[in-house]
Amino acid sequence: MSAQKPTRKGDSTLIVPGAPGAHSATQILRAAELKGKKPGDSSILHGERIRRTGLSVSAKFALIVSAAIALFMLVFGMALYSQQKGALNEQIDAAGIHAARSLAAADISAWYQFNGAYENTDFGGFETAIAKGDKKIPEGALKKEQIDEAKKRTEFNRQRLAKLISEDDRVLDVMITDPSQREIIRIASGSTKLAFSPQSAREDLGVQIGYGTYVASAGEIPARSFTASIVGFHGSEVGKATVVLSERSIQESLQGVQKRILLLTLFFVALGVGVSFMMGARVTAPITDLTHDVEVIAKGDLDHKVKVGAMDEIGVLAKTVARMTQSLKGAQEAQVEHAKQKHQLAVALEIQSNLFPKTLPQVPGYDLAAFYRPGPEVGGDYYDVFPMQDGRLFFAVASASGKGIPAAMLTVMARSFTTATAERESDIASIFKIVNRLLSPDLRRGMYVTSLAAILDPKTGHLQVANAGHHPLIRYDAATKTVTPLHADGIGLGFDKGPVFDRTLRVIDVELKPGDRVTMVTPGVFGIKNREGHELGEENFHRLVAREAAKDSSAFVKLVTYTLDQFLGGSVPDSDITFLTLRRA
Repeated sequence: MSAQKPTRKGDSTLIVPGAPGAHSATQILRAAELKGKKPGDSSILHGERIRRTGLSVSAKFALIVSAAIALFMLVFGMALYSQQKGALNEQIDAAGIHAARSLAAADISAWYQFNGAYENTDFGGFETAIAKGDKKIPEGALKKEQIDEAKKRTEFNRQRLAKLISEDDRVLDVMITDPSQREIIRIASGSTKLAFSPQSAREDLGVQIGYGTYVASAGEIPARSFTASIVGFHGSEVGKATVVLSERSIQESLQGVQKRILLLTLFFVALGVGVSFMMGARVTAPITDLTHDVEVIAKGDLDHKVKVGAMDEIGVLAKTVARMTQSLKGAQEAQVEHAKQKHQLAVALEIQSNLFPKTLPQVPGYDLAAFYRPGPEVGGDYYDVFPMQDGRLFFAVASASGKGIPAAMLTVMARSFTTATAERESDIASIFKIVNRLLSPDLRRGMYVTSLAAILDPKTGHLQVANAGHHPLIRYDAATKTVTPLHADGIGLGFDKGPVFDRTLRVIDVELKPGDRVTMVTPGVFGIKNREGHELGEENFHRLVAREAAKDSSAFVKLVTYTLDQFLGGSVPDSDITFLTLRRA
């Protein structure tokens, strides 16, 4: 025979022993006293001052602005760099094309140096001879004035080449060749072959543009070659004019652009950081003031006045904090009051927990067990079992109206009166009548206690059962394996001061045969709901009793409570769950 005695869990929930985290109300109060703190002490809410870690708002604002400026300057610099690169490319291409076409404008005879007499009588024949590759022509073919004129033109064009190289430091080399790629005149270097290695080429305005490197004594130089055709009197190509320009100027110019962009970026980033810190300081000043106000409030000074400036976002926040402070002040007062009530509730719970018998008496030939699980609030359920002076066994369950401290106190009164009366009276009807007369004068309207009690004679197996407005006794007949609720008339304790209660109370006799079981329950058992909101109900509980009734009482309680928990599915019952069961072996 065993009793499952409730204990206290945390500050609000009673649990069955053996569940993790079970503590009594007194243990919690003693733990608080050991720490030097009383429930509701506002100093519990006070922690150390919160220190700022990491970057300030001003620094974060400056970083964001700096990053935005740097990104803008990066995009701007890339665009400027690309534009400058394109402009420089167009500039060098234009210069190279112009130089090549200008050099190719002179006829081939103007470039050829006279090394002797020519048989041709006109320059057309001269060009024809050159086209044939006939460089050595018999002297005397031309008149002296013609030869002088050709020499003048040749010298003039050579001076053009020299001037081109001297005026433009980008010019690396200039070459005039005949159609067979033989050198006619070379200005920049003395080699017989152009020291340019093309890697790619394109054509623009009739000029072949090659991209590659020029091999000089100082090493390889990135360069471009521009080649234009020299067209003779007959419209045929009689030679080529090639100009090689260095790309170093482009690289140097682009490097200059990069340096300027970098300097501008650093300048604007530094300017942005400075301006950002100034703006951030102005913006965060109200936040700093508000932080100070909140720290003062956090220390417990709920009378502190929060400084409210302009009604911008920060001003609205400050106004909200001011309202919150007033709410906290009211909540603090309510907390103090709640702490008082909580302490009173803890005392009531401790008193209520002492109502239940710590152990159940062992009766030869019978097994007895009980179960109690409190609801979320302090309730008015209790069960009691004790032997009477004549050897019979008294057992009962009861449920007070309402919840909270009044219900708990009413339960205490009813149990005290019942226990004291049962020591003097042997008849169950007399016990209920005396308890009703003692209890009713002290109850205000709407307060009452329902109770179901029985006295067992272990020798005969006879029960005297009386019901004061409670749920009927549930009897299991082992012979027929059926469950029957045994109704006994009666109204609740405290409804009437005597006459009506005494007149309506009726006692019934029940004989328990081997294997028979009786079970007393409080209404909370039938009212439990699952997650879908469906109640268990009386019929389902009766079927559950019938299914498990053949077990011994300890196993019966475990199986019944397990099934109830499965039905609840994790939901919390609204009220206490109490039942007491007795089986004749």
